Amino acid sequence: MKIDFSTDQLATPKTDFEQSVISFVREWFDDSKTVKVQTSGSTGTPKVFDIEKDRMRYSANKTCDILGLKQGDSALLCLPVDYISGKMMVVRAIERKLTLFIKTPSINPLSDLEDVIDFCAMSPLQVENSLDKIHLIKNIIIGGAAVSESLKSKISHQLNSEESSIENQIFETYGMSETLSHIALKQIYPIAEDYFKVLEGVEISLDARGCLQIFAPNLN
Repeated sequence: MKIDFSTDQLATPKTDFEQSVISFVREWFDDSKTVKVQTSGSTGTPKVFDIEKDRMRYSANKTCDILGLKQGDSALLCLPVDYISGKMMVVRAIERKLTLFIKTPSINPLSDLEDVIDFCAMSPLQVENSLDKIHLIKNIIIGGAAVSESLKSKISHQLNSEESSIENQIFETYGMSETLSHIALKQIYPIAEDYFKVLEGVEISLDARGCLQIFAPNLN
C-alpha cells in the first residue's frame, strides 16, 4: 500500500499493519492537539504519554531539512506505528507531502524492493538483513539500537561494491521516545564520522553525576 500525501486520498488497507497506519493518520488529522506514544521500554518501564503534534511537526521538518526531502519524494515505512519511530515516519511524509510506501515490519523489509526510494528509517537488524538492497534507498537513518562497527563495515563494503548512480547517505541516530526520535546524527556513509552532531536547537551537557542532559525546548 502507498499513500500520496500530496493528495487527500487515503488508500484502502488490506493488512492489520496498513490499518494501524490509516488509524494513526486519522488520529493525526483529528481535533486533538496531542497523540499518545508508547515507549519501547529499552531504558526503563514502558509507558504511554501524550505528545503535542506541533512538537512532532518541528522534529519532522528538522529531519526533512537535513536530508533535503521535498514534495513528491518517496519514503518507506517499515517500523511499527505504535512507537515514535514509526509515527515520526508518517508525520515526515505528511509534512513534506511525500509518497509513503507501507511495508509490514519484518527483519528484511526490502526483500521485494525493486524501485529507488528517497528515504527510510530502519533498525540495525533490518539493515543487516537488507544489505543487498540498501543501495536502492537514497537516505537511511538507523535507530533503536547502536550500530556495530561490524555493520558499519558491511554497509560501506556493500555500497562501495555496487555499480550505482544513486548517491546514498546513511546515518546512525541518537534519541528516544521523549525526544521525538533523534536529537543527533552521525554519518556512516559516504563519510564515516567519529561523533554525533546534535540538531539545531538542541543543547547537551553533563549534570553533577556525569549523566547526559538534553535541552530541547522545541521537542519536550
